[in-house]
Amino acid sequence: MTDLNKSPLLDVSLLGRVKVHVCGEPVDLPPKSQLLLASLIELRGGALSAAQLTERLSEEGRRKADNPIGLFYSHMDKLRTKLRVAHPAAGALIPDNHKREGYRLLVGPEVAVDAYRFEDLVKLAQAAKDKGEFVRIAEQALRLWGEIPQGLRGGEPLEGLTGLWAAGYRGSLQQSYQNILIAWLEARTEMGHHVALLPALTQLSSEPVPNDIVTGLYMQSLSRTGGAGDAIRAFEQIEDRLTDLGLVAAPELRRLNRQLKTQGATITLVDQPKERSMTENESEQTAETIQPTIEKVDVLATGEHGTAIRNQWNVPGTHARINYSEGSMEVTETQADE
Repeated sequence: MTDLNKSPLLDVSLLGRVKVHVCGEPVDLPPKSQLLLASLIELRGGALSAAQLTERLSEEGRRKADNPIGLFYSHMDKLRTKLRVAHPAAGALIPDNHKREGYRLLVGPEVAVDAYRFEDLVKLAQAAKDKGEFVRIAEQALRLWGEIPQGLRGGEPLEGLTGLWAAGYRGSLQQSYQNILIAWLEARTEMGHHVALLPALTQLSSEPVPNDIVTGLYMQSLSRTGGAGDAIRAFEQIEDRLTDLGLVAAPELRRLNRQLKTQGATITLVDQPKERSMTENESEQTAETIQPTIEKVDVLATGEHGTAIRNQWNVPGTHARINYSEGSMEVTETQADE
């Protein structure tokens, strides 16, 4: 038996180019074998039928195979053989009872996957008792992707793999990275780490499509470290880029920019109502609140149309903020600036 204290029996990296190691030694897998292995990894022990896996291989291929199911069996045999040659116990991680129960990867202490570690750390961070603990655990999760930040999306997980399933899994991992990154930035900003965060915020603010939350944090850090003038100039540059893209800066950012021009001092983000001060020409709009009930809160933590930050769901492109807890959510619609 292998000494699992030295290296995991199977160690797979998905947060970038797919890499596979058995007992610490690299195993070279072709792209279709990588796709099959990654498909089994995503389910964490769940099963997929031959038909489901065949469909994923067909999506990945550039042309339709004459015998797609036969091609699938060939690539699955190659995958299991490669693992078995590296170590017999590694080949046994994909059991033979697939005809009855489907194909699965046996997941246990002997299997290490960076995507699993990332997901587990994100859950730990979300359960943290205070900001300091949250920041520490979230940073561990982010560093699994490399230096912080790797853009807003974490780079290219499953790099080189194509097809609809690979694109979907990649997008899910990237969205999780963006969620925890923004939460980490917000927590550190609230802790007063403006100088330390400025390089990361400067980099993120140069993304092709500026993010509203990142822009607000960037303006706040600039105002705290260099003064209101730096923050105003940064907003004007970002607003010009948004205009070129046919987009409009969020009302909160325009309001923040006016506040900086009026007060000429360091500020607190305007999306924190208790600390917000209004300009003389601006009055607070009355919010209309509705109280829908939902069956599963977890669904708010995924999707491409919003960003989940702890107990707050920020929806870009609208004037809505959703706060959720205990199976219900509160949707607040605020009026846009004139």
